[in-house]
Amino acid sequence: PRILTPENAPESRLATHSEQIHWLARLSAIEVGGDVPKGSVQTVIDEATLALPLAGIVDFDQERARLAREIDKLAGEIGKFDAKLANASFVARAPEAVVAEQRERRAEAADARARLENALQRFAAA
Repeated sequence: PRILTPENAPESRLATHSEQIHWLARLSAIEVGGDVPKGSVQTVIDEATLALPLAGIVDFDQERARLAREIDKLAGEIGKFDAKLANASFVARAPEAVVAEQRERRAEAADARARLENALQRFAAA
């Protein structure tokens, strides 16, 4: 993987914990700085951006399709929650705890969908 950051703080942590990181992540090498390699997945941890090159290892088209299916599934679930919560009879008759649970589940599904959409956008850029 490659670590990209404008600060040098991750480099000192990397030097301190290099042996453990290599062993735990089963890495042969870690590069610091430079550009994100094409076909990499990325994550941000504190001030560092980590890029893991997966071109040739992961079928990006298949992963895009999987993410799109998950997004569609969550969109359907959100639609069901919206329909239930828009039903005045349900909201009026159901115990407040049940209504609150439905709102919370809808919010969790919307949050998951947003994370998946961000992941799909990152794959589109790869």
